[in-house]
Amino acid sequence: MRVHLGKLVMLGYLFNILEDCIIMSARLSSSKNICTSLHRKKLQAYQVKMSWAEGSFGDPITILNAYQAYKNLERQDQLNRSGETKGM
Repeated sequence: MRVHLGKLVMLGYLFNILEDCIIMSARLSSSKNICTSLHRKKLQAYQVKMSWAEGSFGDPITILNAYQAYKNLERQDQLNRSGETKGM
């Protein structure tokens, strides 16, 4: 684990937001861009990324928002097995 990601997890524990920090550090440790894999076009991927950023301009917050949106859809049974929303 990279040092800065370890610090993120430790701070998450200290501030009682461990789960969120683990999600962010797990995603930041990967080099694969989730936005590009979901939306094959770079401009479209950037637009989606910015919509999840909610004005934060920070990748960790964007990652957390995207994960939470995914989990909400999953809870509402809106995802099929391929990870796409129903009706797409």
